[in-house]
Amino acid sequence: FFLMLLQCGRLGRVCFRSSFVSVYKRRCNFDSMIDSMRPKASIAARLHQCIKQKDVAEAQKVAKEVFDLDPRSDELVDQTVQVVKLLTPHDPSLCKELVQNALKTEETNTDLLYQLGMIHLKLLDFDKASALFDHVLSDSPDHSPALCGKAAVYTKLGQITDAEEVLDSALKVSKDDASTVIQGSVMIQYLSLYASPKYIAKHGDGKLLECCDQILFDPQYVSFIQTLYAVMYHLWIKKDPKRKHYEQRIISTMKCHKLLLAAIRSISNKGYDQAVKTLDIAVHEISKVREYPRVAPIFSQIHQKRASVRITRFNDAGEAAAEKRDTLLQSIYDEYTTAISYDSKNPQAWAGRAEILFEQDKYQDAIAGYETSLHYGNQNFAHIYYQLALLHKKLKQTDKTVSYLKKVLDIQPNHKDAKFELLATYAQNIPEGADVEKELPPEAIKLSEEIHQSDSGFQEYYEKNKHRSANEIVQELNDFIDNNIKPKSEFNVYSNEAPDDEMKKE
Repeated sequence: FFLMLLQCGRLGRVCFRSSFVSVYKRRCNFDSMIDSMRPKASIAARLHQCIKQKDVAEAQKVAKEVFDLDPRSDELVDQTVQVVKLLTPHDPSLCKELVQNALKTEETNTDLLYQLGMIHLKLLDFDKASALFDHVLSDSPDHSPALCGKAAVYTKLGQITDAEEVLDSALKVSKDDASTVIQGSVMIQYLSLYASPKYIAKHGDGKLLECCDQILFDPQYVSFIQTLYAVMYHLWIKKDPKRKHYEQRIISTMKCHKLLLAAIRSISNKGYDQAVKTLDIAVHEISKVREYPRVAPIFSQIHQKRASVRITRFNDAGEAAAEKRDTLLQSIYDEYTTAISYDSKNPQAWAGRAEILFEQDKYQDAIAGYETSLHYGNQNFAHIYYQLALLHKKLKQTDKTVSYLKKVLDIQPNHKDAKFELLATYAQNIPEGADVEKELPPEAIKLSEEIHQSDSGFQEYYEKNKHRSANEIVQELNDFIDNNIKPKSEFNVYSNEAPDDEMKKE
C-alpha cells in the first residue's frame, strides 16, 4: 500500500497525509480517553503546583472547581480548607466566597470559621476577624491557631499586652499537646509581635533578637527558618542598612541546618566520607557567625554528628576495627566531649558519651552521663534505663538493677532483653544448692511464665533444669543471655554481616 501511494504522485501523498492525520487523531482521542480514566490529583494538590509555578490565574481557575463539589460530601469542607490556606495570600476575596459556600453546608465548622477569620485579617477587617476567632474559641478554648489569629489582630491594633497574653496561652497549649508544628507557629507569631513598629518603639528590639535566636538555633524549629527569614527581613532588617549583618547570620544558620540534614542522609547511605566533608563545610559556614553565643548548640550538633559517623564507620568495619578499638573509642569520646563543651545541655551528646564510657568499662562515669542526659530532657527512656540497669549489674548493685529493669518493662512491657536480665538477676540471689522454682519470688515466677509463652526454646530449657542448683542455672542463664541478646550498646565491632530486614525491624 505504501509503494502504491508513492507511485501515485501528488494525489498519493495527499491521501497518505490524510490517512496519517486520521490515525493520529484517533490516537489522540484514545489518549484523552485513557487520561480521563486516570484518577485526578486533588484540587488542593493542583493548586499547590500552580502557586509553586507562580501562575496565580491558573490557581484561581483551579480553586473555582471547589464550587462544583457535592455539598453532601466531606470532600467539600476538606478541599475548601486546604485551598483557602494556599490561596488566601494571593486572592482573599475569592477565598472568602469559597468559605461562605462551604459554610452553607456546615455553618458551625470551626476550621471554616477560623479560615474565614484569617481571610478578614488579610483584608484588614479586624473587627470581623476578631469576632470569628472569638466564635472558634468559644467552642474550642484550646484552638492554638485561633489564639494566634487573635494575637495577630491585637498586634495590628497595637495592643501589645493583650497580644502577649494570648500568645502565652497558645504556647502553653502547644506544649501540652507536644506539637512542634503549633509551637513553631506560635513562635513565629511572637516574632511578628516583637518586630511590629509599635512594640519596637516602646520596648526596643531586644526581645525580637532573643526570639529570633530561639527559633534559629533550636533544631525542632528548622522547618520555620524560611518563614523567620521572611518576617525578619520585611519587618526589621531592610529598614536599616546597619542590620544587614543579621541577614548573613540567618542565611548561614539556614545553610548549616541543611548541611546537617544532608550529612544525616549520607550516613544512612553509608557515604561516610561525604558525610565528613559535608560536616566540615557546615563548620566553615557556621564559623561566619561564631561570635554569637547561641551558635554553640549548632557546633554541638555538628560534633555530635561527626561522632555518629565515626561510630557507624567503626561498626561497619567489623574485625578490622577491633585492633584499633581503644584509639577509635577515644576519638569518638573526644567528639562528644567537644559537642558538650559547646552545649552542656545537649542530651544526645551526654548519652553518646556515656555509651563510649560503658565500652571503656568506666561504669560510674557512664552512669553519671546517662543521668545527665535524662536531666536535660532525653526522651529515650527505655534505652537509657536498660543501659543503667546493665551498668548497675556490672557494679553488683542488685536493687538498682531490678529497679531500672522494672522501669524499662513499665514503658515497654514486651522488652525481651529486660525480661531475661530481670529473671537472671532474681536467680542470682538464690542460695547455692537451693531449688530454683521454690526460691524464686512470685514476681519472678510470673515473669518466667511470660517468657515461656514468648520463647519456646527457653521454656524447654527451664522445664529440664528447674530443679538443678541455683549457681549452675545462673551461669547457664547468663550464657543464654550473652548468646541470644543484642550487645549492651549500639556497638558491634565483631560482626561484618549486613542487617537483614527482620533485624532492621527489630
